[in-house]
Amino acid sequence: MEYKDYYKILGVDRKADADEIRAAYRKLARKYHPDVNPGAEDKFKEISEAWEVLGNPENRKKYDQLGANWKNYQDIPHWRDFYAGSSGGRGERASYRSVNPDDFAQDGGRGFFDGFGFSDFFKTFFGKDDEISNANVYDATRGKDLQANLSISFEEAYKGTTKNITVQDKTVKVPIKPGIRDGHRLRFAGKGGKAPTSSGTPGDLLVVVHVRPDPRFERDGNDLYTEQTVDVFTAVLGGELRVETPGGAVKMKLAPGTQNGSTLRLRAKGMPVYGKTGEAGNLFVKLNVQIPTELTPQQREMWEYLRGMSVKKEEIKT
Repeated sequence: MEYKDYYKILGVDRKADADEIRAAYRKLARKYHPDVNPGAEDKFKEISEAWEVLGNPENRKKYDQLGANWKNYQDIPHWRDFYAGSSGGRGERASYRSVNPDDFAQDGGRGFFDGFGFSDFFKTFFGKDDEISNANVYDATRGKDLQANLSISFEEAYKGTTKNITVQDKTVKVPIKPGIRDGHRLRFAGKGGKAPTSSGTPGDLLVVVHVRPDPRFERDGNDLYTEQTVDVFTAVLGGELRVETPGGAVKMKLAPGTQNGSTLRLRAKGMPVYGKTGEAGNLFVKLNVQIPTELTPQQREMWEYLRGMSVKKEEIKT
């Protein structure tokens, strides 16, 4: 079984005080939360485990007592009694939910992982998964957690909106921040199933947001991709091009001699960055030069003339 150096995981000194540990945890949790950094769940789980121990003064004291002799205790059948009685002084609990990084500042440093799947090292010395936190014991006094799906348009995801959903005859207002992604999960504490007893607590409501696709734009992270038709004359001679963006049409200058398939980048005209006011991705516009399919006699004559001029120019070069 691998020893877990929780101080190293949080990047703090063993003499760090509670505020330093809290600050380190919050910084790393913002960075590695799976909703912010997809694929970082294992790292986030490790950070949450370290906080579960070091964020609790009593757990930290016991962890420090292990020291270099930790291997001497791992095979003792009742070693988990070492953990007994610590729930009264528990540190803040890590409970995984969808979150904007800014929410950490409003949540007192509380984590967002439910604790399940912690390491064997943790479970050996601090209990089984289902013993980690009273917050995860769904007893008869707590209502059930519920899940609902919410469908919104691409425009609503771009601008942000507020939706009402009905769950068990209750209307819940769901605020949607600009830039939300398809599949984003929002958790509303106490908005789930009713408490079965008068002294109990209601469950939570998990809302999964589904963003309907827009035929004009393809999303990749916060960047958007679209295609724009440009007439051959503007492509050859240059001029002004009207480009559609999610925020409305904009005009831009097109350089002479623009080639078919060229891509233009419009800075900050992509999707807003979720939870960050004033920040947005880019919009990439692929240009499709439209070749005339029908020409009047006069137009054909002009094209023939231009072709002739082009041939003569090439002959002079050679």
